[in-house]
Amino acid sequence: MMKKFRFKAIIGALLLSTVLPTAAFGASNEVYYPVIGSSKTSPGIYKAVPNGKASLVQKETRYVLKRTSNPPIALKDTNVYTVNSRVAKSTDKYPNQMPLQHVQQVGKDVYFARFLFRGEYAGGCGGGYADILEIYKRSSSGKISKVTTDRVSSDAADIFKVSGSYLYYAKVENAGFGNFTIMKSRLDGKNKRVLQKGVSDFWINGTYIYFEKSGKLYRMALDGKGLKSFSFKTKLYGDGGCDGGNYTVGENGVSVSGYVNDKYVNYFFDYATGKITTQLSGGLKDDRHPYILDMDVNKKRLVAQTFLDDGGDQVSVYDFSGNLIKKLHKVDFWGGGPILHSVDAKKGEFLYIDGSSLKLIKF
Repeated sequence: MMKKFRFKAIIGALLLSTVLPTAAFGASNEVYYPVIGSSKTSPGIYKAVPNGKASLVQKETRYVLKRTSNPPIALKDTNVYTVNSRVAKSTDKYPNQMPLQHVQQVGKDVYFARFLFRGEYAGGCGGGYADILEIYKRSSSGKISKVTTDRVSSDAADIFKVSGSYLYYAKVENAGFGNFTIMKSRLDGKNKRVLQKGVSDFWINGTYIYFEKSGKLYRMALDGKGLKSFSFKTKLYGDGGCDGGNYTVGENGVSVSGYVNDKYVNYFFDYATGKITTQLSGGLKDDRHPYILDMDVNKKRLVAQTFLDDGGDQVSVYDFSGNLIKKLHKVDFWGGGPILHSVDAKKGEFLYIDGSSLKLIKF
């Protein structure tokens, strides 16, 4: 299972979310993915074999956002609301370029999350936003239907996830940045069951559901049983537009960073072993502050995203001493250039979206 990379930080909302196949890419592995709109590219759902020709599956419309005092639901942790207003013109500078933010192919159907409205926190810390979305299904015949009336948030690591014959998601209650309820239902949205309340984040890896609650990492089985917590020496941040955020959710584990006794330390929770190790305590040798995206504990390498002085961000591979092994590609949070899709440190696969194309770099 390849899930999106989720920075629990304000800029994290700008990452494009998606789900990849579990196997290494082959000639027949088409990936379905959402594309951010631009002056040259229509937003929507596309599919492609990595490094192959992309084809449009479902075209979406770009809208202009407008402020409203009557959102579909009120959120206690936001104070500004915007909704889609009118269809955008080519001259509009700031249309909603992300009407779709999560895609998963399930058999012959495609599940996706569609924009409903945005809740923003505008405050002294700089604020942040959470897009509130609804879950839809596109059948093989092209018919589109809403799966559930429950809403989900872009602030969750997995906006939704289909595993086996069930749909899992973090239901929005009264906040955009937390207090979610983890739900399990049939693929048609019926027979809903509450698995956990009051969580600030949610994602699935393999046969486990992971979530963050009250600054701790938790794991439980897909049926909600076998709940277990994992403690780090630094708190996991969540549940608020002003939280700085200090963890990333990757393919092979969770990277956590923070200060312990005035020393900056990175920890890594390995999904395969269920163990926490301390990694990269000395930082990177190029003096850049890393967002660690994924690690391979056995090969002692990590993939990190760093800010560049001239704009954008660089994704690179480092060893556990912080030495640069290989630069992979520049990405752009703001949508003007290549967008990070996913990375697997064990398989050595870095995937990004450039326009509507899906590009794969192996390392």
